[in-house]
Amino acid sequence: MANLEPESTHGLSRRKLLKTGMIGLGVATVGIASPVLTETAQAITYQPHWGFCNYCAGLYNIDVANTAGSDNFCPNPTFGGHGGTVTYNYLIPHDVGGNYPQPNWRWCTYCDALYYGGHESTSRCPNSQSNPYWPHHNRGVSFNYSLFYYSGPTGTNDPQLNWRWCGRCQGLFYDGSLPRGASNICPAGSGGHTPGSGSYDYGLDWTGF
Repeated sequence: MANLEPESTHGLSRRKLLKTGMIGLGVATVGIASPVLTETAQAITYQPHWGFCNYCAGLYNIDVANTAGSDNFCPNPTFGGHGGTVTYNYLIPHDVGGNYPQPNWRWCTYCDALYYGGHESTSRCPNSQSNPYWPHHNRGVSFNYSLFYYSGPTGTNDPQLNWRWCGRCQGLFYDGSLPRGASNICPAGSGGHTPGSGSYDYGLDWTGF
């Protein structure tokens, strides 16, 4: 296949869908908002409590990461797991159906991060303790998450942009100006997360806690 990047799916811009009122906000409230499959899929259902990791610049599931016994694992060797000062509560759509927003994003059961599941066999997970013979992310029973992407300018009321697909580890990471003290560290090695060739500019819906 000539094009293996997540850019392989296309569709209407989310701005057009918002303007026509075709998108509704339905927040999943499943126990601790776990990414496991425990509810019936709806047209557009959002799962809350995803957060930016100050230690690696990735996106991780806050509720699962803070649960006792969780495999919360960050690629930053200075810290044991994802964390830091969480400023936004990101809402991630799941089990939407169709090609837009872009599907096949998954929650990794080994490290609690969000990654692109289309290239799982070439992905890199930071938790070598749980998977020494499988150094890749593992979706387990994850929802099929979908991300909205943009190709033009957006207004101040739109979701937060500058989220990119890392071509090295397959994870989602923030490629904008990082908060003071935050780090960009990739589990695939030195150099940090790097946008894959043709990566979309993903926009994440968010709210406060």
